[in-house]
Amino acid sequence: MRAEIDLHEMTVIEAQVALNQLIDSLGWEYDEILVVHGYHSGILQNFVRTQYRHKRVKQIILSLNPGDTSLLLRSRQEMAEEKKKHRKK
Repeated sequence: MRAEIDLHEMTVIEAQVALNQLIDSLGWEYDEILVVHGYHSGILQNFVRTQYRHKRVKQIILSLNPGDTSLLLRSRQEMAEEKKKHRKK
């Protein structure tokens, strides 16, 4: 399933909080988030595409539309496997 969030008119800090809250609230059936950030100033676009990190985000997909970006999410199984890897180190 895909969720969507619109970050227009948010600051970078507000966008980060909103994204974290959304991801943390999503069930495991969600595997993608469409992030609508706009492109005129480039600030939110740059943040989402190059700076944003969350343990559940496995890949950032740039869209042909410069005003949005897709975040692919790790599944429950992928998260468990990541946890096991870190325990072995």
